[in-house]
Amino acid sequence: MSEQRPDVVALLDLAESASDERLRRRSLDRLAGAIADAPARKVDTLRGTSVVVERFLDRLCHAGIPAAPRNLDPGAVALGRGLVRLGANSLHRIADDLGVVEAALLIRSLDRPASAEIVRSLESGRDRLETLAKLTPVATPDRVAGSLRRFSMLSRRGFLGAALTSALGRSLVATLLTLAEPDVAASIAIRLPMAAVDESTIDKAWLPVAAAVAAQCKS
Repeated sequence: MSEQRPDVVALLDLAESASDERLRRRSLDRLAGAIADAPARKVDTLRGTSVVVERFLDRLCHAGIPAAPRNLDPGAVALGRGLVRLGANSLHRIADDLGVVEAALLIRSLDRPASAEIVRSLESGRDRLETLAKLTPVATPDRVAGSLRRFSMLSRRGFLGAALTSALGRSLVATLLTLAEPDVAASIAIRLPMAAVDESTIDKAWLPVAAAVAAQCKS
């Protein structure tokens, strides 16, 4: 049976806190051996960071300590990598249009008075409603309930008119990017301030919709 690999973090703690110099020296020696013997980490494009960051970590971290695992979605990863190449103006336009698409889902699904109220809230996005409505996903009860919850929560935060539609789109982008690489999502958030709304579940059906909106904005 092969010897179990040492716990590098525990060795670091022991080397830092040991009052006995011999114990501290043994800890450092074992730590040096762990660093020398550790295999290089494999680059995993869906691990939680982008390939560039993974390669950078592999050059710096030779102790075989992997990045914290994170459940990523290939569609979200692709969306994030596409959005991260865009400037702030393009990102804001995509968020605005995505908010109009989600508003269109609600307009089609709610009763007439509620739909009329949402149409009135669109303001400058109203002229794009007919075109963007073609991108709405199937209006399942859970999907409509999720969109209505985001719309209501953002309304209560004080978003009105075009700002509400934009916040709705930014909220959806923020939710979808929780399934993307954290460094990519953070880079996008610098140029597109998010209006995040906590979601217990993430509706992945919005991923291809967001990708289609982004493609339409870039064309």
